[in-house]
This record gives sequence, C-alpha cells and structure tokens, in this order.
Amino acid sequence: MGTLFDRAVAMGVGFTHCVSVGNQADLELCDFVEFLVDDPDTAVICSYIEGIKSPARFRALAARARAAGKPWLVVKAGRTAAGQQAAFSHTASLAGDFAALEAVCRAENVVLLDDVFAMLLLAAAMARHPGHRVRDTVLLSTSGGSAALSADKLAAAQLPMTRFDADTRARLATLFVPGQADNPVDLFGAKVAEVPDFAYQSTRLAMADPRADLCLAVITTAPNLAGMAAEIARAADEAGKPVIHVMQPARLADGARAVLAQAGQPLTDGLGEAVEAVRAWSAWSAWQPAQHGQHGQDGARLAVSLPPGATVLDEAAAKALLALAGIPVNAGVVVADAEAARQAAPAVGFPLALKVVSPDIVHKSEVGGVALNLRSAQEVADALGAMAARIAAGWPRARIEGWFLQRMAGGEVELLVGARRDPQFGPMVVVGSGGVLVELLRDVVLLPAPVSAGAARAALASLKLAPLFAGYRGGAPVDLDAAVDVLVRFGALAAQMGERDFEIEVNPLKLGADGCVAVDARARFGEEPQ
Repeated sequence: MGTLFDRAVAMGVGFTHCVSVGNQADLELCDFVEFLVDDPDTAVICSYIEGIKSPARFRALAARARAAGKPWLVVKAGRTAAGQQAAFSHTASLAGDFAALEAVCRAENVVLLDDVFAMLLLAAAMARHPGHRVRDTVLLSTSGGSAALSADKLAAAQLPMTRFDADTRARLATLFVPGQADNPVDLFGAKVAEVPDFAYQSTRLAMADPRADLCLAVITTAPNLAGMAAEIARAADEAGKPVIHVMQPARLADGARAVLAQAGQPLTDGLGEAVEAVRAWSAWSAWQPAQHGQHGQDGARLAVSLPPGATVLDEAAAKALLALAGIPVNAGVVVADAEAARQAAPAVGFPLALKVVSPDIVHKSEVGGVALNLRSAQEVADALGAMAARIAAGWPRARIEGWFLQRMAGGEVELLVGARRDPQFGPMVVVGSGGVLVELLRDVVLLPAPVSAGAARAALASLKLAPLFAGYRGGAPVDLDAAVDVLVRFGALAAQMGERDFEIEVNPLKLGADGCVAVDARARFGEEPQ
C-alpha cells in the first residue's frame, strides 16, 4: 500500500482513503468497500485481494458499486490452487478458486487486472472521466518503431484501434506527410515547419473523430518533451476524452512527467501497464447485465429429482438425470456380458460405441475402456471380450459393473459442459473445448449459476474453438442455439443444488448442424446440507 501511495503521489493521483486490512480477523475487505461505495468523495474503488471472507456480500457490494456508478478494480493474489490434479472430473480441475472468482467478477463487472500499477493507472483515468466507455483507441507516438510495437501490443490484447472517418483523414492530411496519420499517428510525420504546435493539432483532430474513445500517447526521446506533453494533454481535455501517457525516456522526461502530474493526467513509464489498463477499461465498458430466460431464471422449473445422500452416478445414471433436465443424450443400455451385448446391440442401433462401467475408472479411454464404430453384433461381442481382458490385465482391482452400449452420435464440434459447487461462490457452470485434449487445451469459461442465454452465448463466443461454430475449412455451421440451451439448463440444474456439494460433467457434448447430444457423462453428489 505504501508503494502504491508513493507511485500515486508521483502521478498526481489522489486517494480519499487507503486501508490495509491485514488478516481480516475483525473488520474485513467488504466492510471497507461498503464504506467506499457510500463515500461521496470516492469515484473509483481499488482492491488488492488475497482472500475473500464473505463471497455473497462481495457480489452484493459489486451490484451496489455499479448502482453508485463507481468502478471496482481488483488485483487478486494467489491465482493457482494445489490439489487439482487428482480431481474427480475435468470440471473440478479446470474450475479452480481463481477461476470462480474470475467468473463472478465478469458477471458483476468487477474489473480484474493483472498488475497493481495498471490498476492505479486505470483508476486515475476513470476517476478523471466518470462513466466514459472505451472501445477504439487512437495511438500517438513520437517514433514509428514505438508506434509499431505499441500497435502490436494492442492487437495482442484484442483491442481495436480507431478507423478514422473520411473527414478526420482529410483534416489530418493537411498536417502530415502521406501515410503518417492513419492510426497509429506518428507525430514526427507532421509538417513541423508549417505546424508549430503539431502535437496539439494532431491530437485535437484525431480525438475529434466520433470513433475515437481513448488516446494512448507513447512518447520516446524527442525535443521539448514537456511542451509536447502539455499540448497532447490540452487537446485531449478539449475533446473531453481520456489520454493515457506512456513516457518511455528516463531522466530526460522528468520535466514532462512533472507537467502531466501537475495536470492530473494518467501517466506511466511502462507500455505493458498502459495496455493492461486499456484492456480492463474496454472490458468494463463492454459489460451487459444478464437477461435471464425461463430456465436460467428459475432452476426449479426443471423439476428434476436429485439423488439422496452422497453418491456417484455412473454414465447411464448421469445421462438419465440429464435427460430429465431436458439435455439431449444418446440412446443406450447397460449389459452384463458379451452374450447380452450381442442380443441387445441390434435394438440400440448401429454403429455402436462400447464403454466399460466401473466406479474405479473415471477416464475410460485411458485404460482402453472405449470401442467405437462397432457395426455388427459380433463386432460388439468381440470388442467386449478384448476390452474385458485388457482391463483385467491392466486394472485387476477395478470393479466392473457392466458394459454400456450406446448409439454413435455425430457432430462437428466437441464441447465440455460441467457444473460444480465452488466452496466460496456456490454453483458454477463451465464450458470449453471438449474431448480427450480438454486438460491440454484448457480452453474454458466459468459462469455463475443460473446462466442466462446471453451469458451462455457470450461464453461460447469467447472460446478459442469459437471459429468452428460457423464452419471451418468447408465444415458445416453448427446449431449454436442448442449449445446455449444446454448451458442454460445446466445452470438451472446447478442452481437447484443450493448448498449441496456436487459435480456434473458432459464430455463431450457433440454439437452438429441440427442440435447436440451428450455422449459421455458423470456425476457426484455430496451429502445434503442439514
């Protein structure tokens, strides 16, 4: 806290209050946030958090801060959790403590940042421009090389740069040699002899563009740094739009830093801090309140009877539960031996998948407990015999409760969809890239339950595999509405669990052009709370 206070003084940033909460044995984080929400002199709330004692209160205060028009910025320490490797399901190992906090912050528009100094920089900018929304950035620089590197940083953070309209381009063309003001704007591409106050004029015209939300001014070694900084700050103030200054020289720029601090302009020496601040401001600006549909609004509407007591459901039982919740599953039957499989296979329908049913085998493919595309009763019987021998040799202590025959399901995209109860924040839904590479790819998003259709759609769109949904390299587009419906139903089912510990997972959910189907599932339930 002392370091942040010292940095703020150097930046010309003021605090209403600074509080170090210690181990929160008595008064805790939420007590002080509640006070700051009500404090008329506080414009932005900053928190460095190591632990949250009151998760429900945390969420309630986030809503109060939004209602008060006060952005809440957070840096969280301790983003990793031990002991996730031996989890019951992928859902548990992928949906750890920080991931749950991240999901809650995303839902409540609490802004998570990676760096405390970026948090301070953003707080200074947001306090200066309350309620301002940021999407497109104008990049000014005194160096073509620095402009290129800065543009790369913005692109890597998926932050769009302003596309100037025709009027802005025409006005800038009167000040610059061709190609130097298309954004990035290279200030030393201006016709300096003709435009003595080129930094002011360039910034004024660029920020007058209706698409320009924020100016990132990356300043390298140049003549009259203090005068240039003052010109940029004056032009941005006249436009009524924020500018974040990155002052890259060392002692040579101390005069410029003093000018900006005196003017209360957000200032940093690090490009990384500035880009992180812009990313977080853009995320805060893009937030939309959840609009719950009929399933997400009321989990009880699913009318699913949950199993009593602590129990683990095998695939067949887990799928039966999901089917009651309206989640599509592929048809199947559990048989006792090869002869029973031979008899049952034609009724299930070919081609078939065969899977071992054992409480001691969680990841069936890892022990050779899955056979696919079986096209006759004899193939099914032979595959079962070979599978039984393989498991007996490799896993002799595994209890075999039967063999699951199920119809093969098609689909172009494989998703993981799961739900669990987070110890702090309650029921969570996870969605991500599915299949056997789920742990390797770790392409997942968490959502607090219940889940609205809008939140579900946004989560799917944020996945790395999202380009596959529209069809990739000749592939057919998939039925994204079907996946959204599954997420909403998962959220309703998770919300119905209340305080009960649980994990439910589908991997994969196969998504095709005409719907989706859960082809593998598992579930675990703890004791019902008293």
